[in-house]
Amino acid sequence: VDLDGYGERNSTIPINVIAPPNTTVSYVSKNNIMFKFEKLIKKDMDIEIETVGNLPSDHLILTSKKASPDKITLKGASSQVSKIKKAKVVVDASTITNDTNLNLPVQLEDENGELVEGVELSQGFINVSLSINSTKEVPIKLKTTGSPAEGINISKYTFSQEHVSIVGAKETLDDINYIDTKPVDLTQINETTNVNIDLDLPEGIFLSDTDKKIILNIKVDKIENKEISLSDSNIEVENLGENLSWKLADENKNISLNLEGGTSDLDKVNGENIKIKLNLENLEKGIHTVDITVDEMEGVKVKSIKPKSLKIEIY
Repeated sequence: VDLDGYGERNSTIPINVIAPPNTTVSYVSKNNIMFKFEKLIKKDMDIEIETVGNLPSDHLILTSKKASPDKITLKGASSQVSKIKKAKVVVDASTITNDTNLNLPVQLEDENGELVEGVELSQGFINVSLSINSTKEVPIKLKTTGSPAEGINISKYTFSQEHVSIVGAKETLDDINYIDTKPVDLTQINETTNVNIDLDLPEGIFLSDTDKKIILNIKVDKIENKEISLSDSNIEVENLGENLSWKLADENKNISLNLEGGTSDLDKVNGENIKIKLNLENLEKGIHTVDITVDEMEGVKVKSIKPKSLKIEIY
C-alpha cells in the first residue's frame, strides 16, 4: 500500500499484492483498504500530583510536594491527544513517614478519569519530592501590654479556640508547650469587644490551618464598690497554740468589708464565701488585739475592713 501524498482525511487506498518468487496470485479478497489519516500534534501539560491514602500518623502532615519536571510534552494523533485532560502521578501517602523522593509513572486521563493510551510522552516517569513535618496541639497563652483605663475592669478573656495545631520539625515541636499571642494593648479596651489575635510563632513553625482566625473576646465590667457585713461565724483562726482555746472579747461582733471590683466578680462574693483570718501565732493565754486579714479574691480588692482588728481571749 503506497501512502505517499495522502493528507489529513479518510482515504481508500488500492492494494498491490506481490507474490513470492515462482508463485502467482490467483485471488485477492480485497482490492483496497480504508485508512484514516490524522494530524500528528504536540501538547504541553502540567503534571498534577495526586495523593491517595492517609499518612501513617495523625501527627504527620504533608507540607509540600513538587514534581520535576513539572511539565511534559505529549505527541500523537490529534483525536487521542485532544482527549487528554490531565497528566498526573499518584503518591500513596500511607507509606510515607519522612521527606522522600519518588520516581513515578505518568498517567494520562480523559474528562471522565479514564486512562488514555497510544500517546507518546517526552518523559514517562517523573521525580516527586515530598516534605513531611510533624504536628502538635498546644494551648494559646495570652500576652497583654498596658492597663485598662480607670473605672474599667476586664473580668474575663475567652478565646474562640483554646488550642492550636502547629507544624514543624519534630525536634523543634518537642520543646514547645504553648504559643504566645502577640501582645494585646489593654489601654484601648473600654467595652466588651472581640479582637483578632496574631500568634507569636517561633521560627520554622506555622499553623496547620493558616486560614482560620483566632478571636479573643474581652469582657469588660465597670468598677463598683460593695459593702458586705460579716459575723463571728466568718472567722477562722490560724496557728492557735496547743491545748489552747479562744473566744471573742469584743462586744461588737459585726465586721464590715468594703470591696471594689468588676460587677461580675462582685456578684460572686457574699457573706457565705468570705472568711476572715486571725493569726494567733505565738500568742499566750490572755486578751489580745489581732489584725483581721482576708484571703485574696479574684478580680476583687478589699478597700477597707471595719474594725481593722478584734479583741480575743485565749484560755
